[in-house]
Amino acid sequence: MKIAVVLVKPEYQINLGSVARLMKNFSLSDLRIVRGVKPGRQALKFSMKGKSILQKARRFKTLEQAVTDCALVVGTSSTPERFSKDLKTRINITQIPKSRKLALVFGSEGNGLSKQDALKCDFVASIPLNPEYSVLNLSHAVALTLYQVMNFQNTETQACDRKKIKKLVELFSKTIERGRFKKKSKIIKAFSNVLLKSNASENEVQALFAGFRFLSGCKPKPPSR
Repeated sequence: MKIAVVLVKPEYQINLGSVARLMKNFSLSDLRIVRGVKPGRQALKFSMKGKSILQKARRFKTLEQAVTDCALVVGTSSTPERFSKDLKTRINITQIPKSRKLALVFGSEGNGLSKQDALKCDFVASIPLNPEYSVLNLSHAVALTLYQVMNFQNTETQACDRKKIKKLVELFSKTIERGRFKKKSKIIKAFSNVLLKSNASENEVQALFAGFRFLSGCKPKPPSR
């Protein structure tokens, strides 16, 4: 399994270096940085054996550009309840599913992952900590997340590629748009979240495609009186 560590707007070079060092500990090399501070002398100092990872880190202007090749994108937050009103898929760090190419997204030290960027992720994962103080240093959060994913990830079923799931959601949306619903966007978002949480396989998604293609081609029934 391939894992990309994505840092969105990191603020301190010491954390850049520490994250690169951690990635070396876990035999990872794909570090991506979305805006934020650029690696400098201090970052290289703290990267230790991970210096080459830091030097080869790729920079992007947006999160979308940074994860375009990833099959599953998981954001992290110490306060995932911030996104509950948007029906964002929230999971415990222990529930991160297996994926061919996984992107783990971490927000800035000061503000964490923004709502705008969190909603671009497939999941928002949190680490169960003391509710009175659940905020971790960036490098500590990366360490705990990588340890969990590398050692205890659910490997029973490989999740379907997120691009296929998005196409399925689009097909479902066409069916919903033809009905008389007050909150269509909420229904569509709920379907997307349930599908992602189920860790659906390629075969399961293909079966659903067949069903929704049939439904989208059916003429809508008149509302019952």
